[in-house]
Amino acid sequence: MRHTPMLASYGLRRARGRLALLLFALVLAACGQPAATPSAAPTPAPATAPTAAAAATTDDYAQIIEASKSESGLLLYSNMSEQNFSGIREGFKAKYPWIAVESIDLTAFEAAERYNAEAASNARTADMIIGSAIDVWPALIEAGALVDYTSPEEGNLPDYGKLGPGIYTVATDPVGIIWNKALVTEPLTSFAAIAELVAANPEMYKGKLTTYDIETNSAGFAINWSWLAAKGEAGWETIEALGASAPVLQSSAGNMIDSVISGERLIGYFLISAPVQARFPEAEPVLGFALPSDGVPVMTRAMAITSQASSPNSAKLLLDYILSAEGQIAATNGGLTAYRSDVVESAAIHLEKLTSGISPDNLIITRLDPAAADQATKDEFLARWKAAVGKP
Repeated sequence: MRHTPMLASYGLRRARGRLALLLFALVLAACGQPAATPSAAPTPAPATAPTAAAAATTDDYAQIIEASKSESGLLLYSNMSEQNFSGIREGFKAKYPWIAVESIDLTAFEAAERYNAEAASNARTADMIIGSAIDVWPALIEAGALVDYTSPEEGNLPDYGKLGPGIYTVATDPVGIIWNKALVTEPLTSFAAIAELVAANPEMYKGKLTTYDIETNSAGFAINWSWLAAKGEAGWETIEALGASAPVLQSSAGNMIDSVISGERLIGYFLISAPVQARFPEAEPVLGFALPSDGVPVMTRAMAITSQASSPNSAKLLLDYILSAEGQIAATNGGLTAYRSDVVESAAIHLEKLTSGISPDNLIITRLDPAAADQATKDEFLARWKAAVGKP
């Protein structure tokens, strides 16, 4: 597995595993972040917290803005598609037109490996990393690869808005089910309902389901890890029932959506909502989408400024902009899901709107989990998952 050398390169040797996990858990505790993967529903932000706009009136923030004008643009290593990033890019450009933003599409594992190699040789590297890997971020923290920056927007965020030291949430995308409405006539409301269809018509659904390959997709790993941590053995039984269909495993959401729209596959499950939202309204006649009543994973897209950033001030401005009310609204223009409580009414796509009919107990927020960074624990989890879905 390609992630193994990356983790080794960051010093997560098995002999130091227990000490590293203990140190990371203590760091998270100091930041007020719970180590448990599941989470309750979003909590409202304090009404009196300072905003980036207010901070911009201070000398310190004015200095950050002025210093950014002499920097050489921003370089991002990100797993967000250009379509999903488009709203943020356009809004940030309008606010800070002198900052050019280049984004290189990399998985979280690729971003970490590339950053590590470039930083070691003092080459130009990412100013900011954006990704969904709950197992890679702990390695970056341990390596000292991230800046423990405190955003002036932090007080406006729910608890899951900050995932670790210097690591903030870009957007919160609920995870659901898609289906071809021309071929699956009844709406699908739960993962258990899909399992029942597979059990009742095994030949009809053989090879007709699709989901993330969690060995190659960090978001897929985070989703499955978090959902199964919340559901326990009952969750594993559902995964095994779905796995009886021999699902087609994909490394990207786009491939899954295309295959369901075309009718090549009938159903996709554990799919992040952002790429699905970006297909509407054009795909609405054929593409069904629902959040499962038996547990909705909420994917937190994380971001952090790197310790080797060539444009640290520009990176602070982008991070603060994304967390601001203005930035959260702009993010929805690219299909991302806003989560600040004070933009519920003005954001086109908001977590509270999307999950309004879901019990708070059924929202499972993905968080950094030190257990997921332990290679032995991760290998055991992957082996069981592969057996459940029939992957060699």
